[in-house]
Amino acid sequence: MRRVRVSLLIAIATPVFGVDFSLGVSAGDVTDESIILWTRADQPGDLRVELALDRGDDSFADIVQTATVAATTDNDRTVKLEMSDLSPASDYVYRFIRADNEAAVSPIGRFRTAPSSDQPAALRFVFSGDTNFRSAPFGLMSHAAREDADLFIWYGDTIYADTPAGGLGVARTLEEYRAKYAQTLSDPNVQTLLARTAVMVGWDDHEVRNDYAGSDPDLNRAQRDAAYRAFFEYLPIRDQQAPGDPFRTYRRFRYGANVEFFVLDGRQYRDVPADDACSHNIDPAGFVLGPLTHNAGCLEILGQPRTMLGDAQRAWLMSGLLESTAPVKFIVNAVPLSFVGVLPYDRWDGYDAERRALLEFIDANQIDGVVFLTTDIHANAYNPDVTTTFRKHRPDYMLNNGIPVAEIIVGPLGNATARESVVGFGGGNPLLFGLLDFAERGFADRLRSVNQLAFLETNRVSYAVVDVSVEGDVRVTYRGTAPENANDPNATIETLFSARLVPDSSAPSSLPCGLPILLILSAACLVSRPQRSA
Repeated sequence: MRRVRVSLLIAIATPVFGVDFSLGVSAGDVTDESIILWTRADQPGDLRVELALDRGDDSFADIVQTATVAATTDNDRTVKLEMSDLSPASDYVYRFIRADNEAAVSPIGRFRTAPSSDQPAALRFVFSGDTNFRSAPFGLMSHAAREDADLFIWYGDTIYADTPAGGLGVARTLEEYRAKYAQTLSDPNVQTLLARTAVMVGWDDHEVRNDYAGSDPDLNRAQRDAAYRAFFEYLPIRDQQAPGDPFRTYRRFRYGANVEFFVLDGRQYRDVPADDACSHNIDPAGFVLGPLTHNAGCLEILGQPRTMLGDAQRAWLMSGLLESTAPVKFIVNAVPLSFVGVLPYDRWDGYDAERRALLEFIDANQIDGVVFLTTDIHANAYNPDVTTTFRKHRPDYMLNNGIPVAEIIVGPLGNATARESVVGFGGGNPLLFGLLDFAERGFADRLRSVNQLAFLETNRVSYAVVDVSVEGDVRVTYRGTAPENANDPNATIETLFSARLVPDSSAPSSLPCGLPILLILSAACLVSRPQRSA
């Protein structure tokens, strides 16, 4: 049974929450016995942290731990600390108090520790990404806060450092990256969600700049390190303490007997993409125009060894999947594993050899229960089995055991949707708008067909609610609203799609014939990132 919380009004000597903590609080990387607590003080000074069992009345009557931590200008007055020796599957509340002013109290945060690894337990988590301050306020995050989730996975493009918004320009320095995070965290909807449940964070590209590759020799290392440092300062991520890898973000979490999470980093270690070598051909597979754009030489280049994960992370993921005893293994991932076709370079289509190696490893070792959780394309899709397309159309993929791999693609929380980005090119021209509308729908239908998607929606801001039962059954429910309602925390939220995760291992039908030439523009817009910076 889910916990029910009751807020009591305390009439006497009630502090004004948030006066000295204007960016709220958050708790991250929860385990069965530890948590990372975060806040930012508006002024430097010592803070006292109080952690108590949650009795539902905000009284802090059962304080179990206290600590003192300094908010200094070195870290832009952000503070993070790990609280350990906690009890599994237990509800806690926490707050920060200025040591020199007892009336200066932060908002109250809550979290629930994970069950121990031998305990079958239900799990509910919310998953999404892509929060561009151009689309603030992020009203959808207040809706997500009402889902009574055990965990919020905020993965990919937590800020848009390369997009001017809200009076801030493009970030290139440490202070500018810090300002971007402070801007996003100033949204009351973000604060509401982060205070309500534990969070697991990860980055994609816009935390640094659009479509960057960490191994690119032309990448400004000082700028990259500034971006990484600000991410670690402003979000409650645990330091992995990896020698020679100070900004490692890939990590794994066990949640009871049923679930294990593998959180990937698809940017820091990735090779430079092949778009230059392919002369920026937007459709080298001929997915849209067939022989008009098909380029066997480019496809050969895309099939060459090229890594998105890096050798160490790939080996870590494979060994972790092999040794995991959890029936359900969620891989948190930034870009679609499913076949997209056009503009392949920044996604797994552009790192085909590594994708094939990963899927073949899962199949050869018969690792069941793998589910990819993906953001990035500002659209929502459920692929019951990513391998169907490759087993049918790619005989070089050795997937003889038919082990299914599902993928949940969701978002954005706050940004232009994929459909908006396409039809928006029509401006006020009714004819062009009509053509783009037709093209976008046609391309979406083609993606649905070739991947045998059970669900595809390209015009909703959204999040996914994933429920894992005590018995280990998994259900995904997509919730969202039309873009024009995205800022309203009280707007009606639709249930877009819901399904029990029972992957369909049947092969797809034959590849449909080519679409009209006007789909080129649609394809390019649909899979490229909205609001790209120059």
